[in-house]
Amino acid sequence: MRQPASNFPRLIGCQHRSCRLCLMQYVEMEIMENRVEVSCPECSAHLHPSDIRSLVGGRKALIEKYEQFSLRRYLMTEADARWCPAPDCGYAVIATSCAACPQLKCERASCGTLFCYHCKGVWHPNQTCDEARRQRGAPPFRTARRITSSSLDIQLKRKFLLLLAINDGPPRRWERQKSSSFAYLGHNYYHLN
Repeated sequence: MRQPASNFPRLIGCQHRSCRLCLMQYVEMEIMENRVEVSCPECSAHLHPSDIRSLVGGRKALIEKYEQFSLRRYLMTEADARWCPAPDCGYAVIATSCAACPQLKCERASCGTLFCYHCKGVWHPNQTCDEARRQRGAPPFRTARRITSSSLDIQLKRKFLLLLAINDGPPRRWERQKSSSFAYLGHNYYHLN
């Protein structure tokens, strides 16, 4: 049975054509699995956000999820992005030139938490970051090596961010809680900026 060309939309990034229904299911599955850089099923080109929006159609919750994951992915690469440490907040502040005056305020209307640019913890007036960490009972910070996004394969999982080092011999598992700024491996903590 012959199908109309409209059932096989042309993708912006690579000009391939695929079955619309198959593409819709594929894109939905990728978004539900927290993947925002969705590749064409026929090549490695990433689907353009316009293609993703047109394939998802009127499913507002799925579009919002895609946009939320896209924003989070971008903010993870932004050196000056700081996540509010308040429980269940999830708001990020992009704080440029804040080294001299490190007090930040969460601008979420229902939050307003004050926190530190340097240690990313709740604001600690009249204390250094190390003193505040000790008072909170947080493990001491050890600088073993700097982790960069170019050396990691990042996948979001349910409760943890698993980071697999791919440049350093056999893959190792890194875990950190979503709002934390440290990864734990063995008996060492690593800074994740």
